[in-house]
Amino acid sequence: PSAKPTSSSPIAITRNDREVWVVNPDNDSVTVFSVDADQTTLTKVREIAVGDEPRSLAIARNGGKVYVTNQGRGTVSVIHAHRREVEKTIEVGTEPFGSALTPDGKKLYVANFSSGDVSVIRTNQDQVIDTIPVGPKPAAIAIAAFPNPWAGLPGTV
Repeated sequence: PSAKPTSSSPIAITRNDREVWVVNPDNDSVTVFSVDADQTTLTKVREIAVGDEPRSLAIARNGGKVYVTNQGRGTVSVIHAHRREVEKTIEVGTEPFGSALTPDGKKLYVANFSSGDVSVIRTNQDQVIDTIPVGPKPAAIAIAAFPNPWAGLPGTV
């Protein structure tokens, strides 16, 4: 499958269009809805408690994990998508807002609004591996998937 741009949102749809995930900042949770076959009806499946003031979520390409930024707590909740439960909480910068997975799903980038940086999380271990200063108040983040025009040329990777 080709790489596609990624970003996060308060609402996300799984790749197979069978589920809709929504953050609920008013009650510190995420709600999962199933989509019926004709795509006209949503049925609430589960509400999952996460950290304080969830703002956005990003669904892993394989559908196994959902990452939720928790602005009020400075964390990212990692939800096991099939069990529908938080399996880990990762501390990041201050007031995380937007996030985006790399197209290959190996890293998650989290924009930390008040600390003016981006946390880089390695998703196979769900650990912060780097923090990149970016300037004041980053809120949104997206990753574009551009092909490498230099790939295959001598001396390139």
